[in-house]
Amino acid sequence: MSASLPDEPGLTLPPLPPGLSAASSVTQFAQMLAAYACRATHAHGTRVWVVTDGQPLPVAEEGRGLALSDGTLVSEAMTGGTLLHEGMLAALPFGCGALEFVGADPAALRALLHAGPLLTLAVEGVQAREARRGHGRIAETVEGLMRRLGGSLDLAEVLTVTAQSAALALGFRRAFVALFSELRDGGARTGEVFTYGFTQPFTGGIGVGPVTFETLVQRGEAIRFERGRDHESPLARGLRELNPETAVIAPLSARGQALGLLYVDTTDPVPATEDDARIVLALAEQAALAIDNARLYGIETRKREAAEALREAGAALAGSLHLSETLQQVLERAVTLFHADAAAVYETQPDGRSINIRSAVGLPSEYMLRVRAKVGVGVTGRAVAQGTLVAARDLTAEDYGGSSRYARQLLANGTYPYRGVVSLPLRVGPTVFGALTLYWTAPLPLDSDDLALAGVFASQAGLAIENARLYEEEQLR
Repeated sequence: MSASLPDEPGLTLPPLPPGLSAASSVTQFAQMLAAYACRATHAHGTRVWVVTDGQPLPVAEEGRGLALSDGTLVSEAMTGGTLLHEGMLAALPFGCGALEFVGADPAALRALLHAGPLLTLAVEGVQAREARRGHGRIAETVEGLMRRLGGSLDLAEVLTVTAQSAALALGFRRAFVALFSELRDGGARTGEVFTYGFTQPFTGGIGVGPVTFETLVQRGEAIRFERGRDHESPLARGLRELNPETAVIAPLSARGQALGLLYVDTTDPVPATEDDARIVLALAEQAALAIDNARLYGIETRKREAAEALREAGAALAGSLHLSETLQQVLERAVTLFHADAAAVYETQPDGRSINIRSAVGLPSEYMLRVRAKVGVGVTGRAVAQGTLVAARDLTAEDYGGSSRYARQLLANGTYPYRGVVSLPLRVGPTVFGALTLYWTAPLPLDSDDLALAGVFASQAGLAIENARLYEEEQLR
């Protein structure tokens, strides 16, 4: 059980080290205090604890025997504000910290208790100096970032400069910036990753688990990771491939919208301080505004370019009244507009239950010959049956299945050549007469704006194809 030590007056301790109150950091203060306290109390070992983020944490130690401690006595002493001992252990609180001893002289401990107010003032002064220095460092780092960005609206440049600035500000080796490509309940996934210092490219984005997502996105806090301390945490398992010794992660958000994350790490055994976390968080806050401005500018630019491309496509399609030429124009324009690897126009058969490829670009010959799609099955079949756009971000991993027996065989064998697939119904009025299907060998790269644009293009294509068909029928008559 813990108990208060008896008062044993009459013992004079050596004066406190003159450089204690002038220490440049809490760590330096704690090291000086631990050495002095161990010597003054004739202890086997001494440890200095300082409250950080609301929790007492060990900052420095001197001597031996400290493995006997689990921090419980320190917490009790700080809560009660009194000197406690338990066996060979003793804990002496002082303001925002505590001294822990193994095998100290009880009389010396009692005498040292009177120095508590001085120790409190000294550590508070050191903390205040650190905070002022930290704010100056933050301001300098943020100013450097904004100077390097120079108001750029090039999203790739903004992301790359942010990653490099964060790594250099902390003296760490690596950093990356990644924007969220999808947000789901309790988690997220990023798209393309812009890196600094990494030798291997990132593929497939990065998943953000529920615990990390809550801290970063919902609470807007930075995360400090240290392998020695956090090696059994879920975050450690998530970072296993990156294998950092120390990492700091901060959220990127602007105008109330979660954008992504800023990650900085090192493979050297260097701890991340609270000051480091504040710097990365400040960088993330400023960078997020620049990222969002560049993102919005890119969206507006893309919309203008898309509107012009649609106008040109519409004019080109309207200018042709030969069906074969119109189909070729539709396919070539679709592949160019949406950077697809292949495209096909499917035509509904008279039985109303099947759809065949009428014309295609980029598809293997065997695929074109063997595909006999069914209405209501697979991506293309569903688009025709439902009369709405159907998109598979990764057909090989989703349960859409294939529109034909041949496609289903390829999917089952793991040899289906495409991952991203979008099918758009072709219609005249309420009648769907076919579909325009686009294929990508990579996961679907289109966002919601791109898909909306594809829907408009499909409407243009449907009208042009039907007009060309009617013209040819008239010519035949």
